[in-house]
Amino acid sequence: MSTARVAAALDLGNAHEAVVSLAQIRNRLALTARKILRDHQPGSDGRCPICRTSGCTVAAAARDVIDTAEEVQQRRTATQPAIPDRDDPQHTG
Repeated sequence: MSTARVAAALDLGNAHEAVVSLAQIRNRLALTARKILRDHQPGSDGRCPICRTSGCTVAAAARDVIDTAEEVQQRRTATQPAIPDRDDPQHTG
């Protein structure tokens, strides 16, 4: 996919001038996926109002995007294990 198409899909404007962080891309993907989920919310009959199917694959893909974005966010903000200082005595037992 070309840079211009990605920029258009993410509503970034001019692809050559757009400088966005990975966090911004992740957030925009999650926002887009949430909008898709709203649009593809099953009706009272259990079918997607857009796809007219039960088990809408578009909604499933949107849920996967949100799950992945949240997983990446959690990994990114997790506290890194401290590197033990060689001069600091270790307490055992």
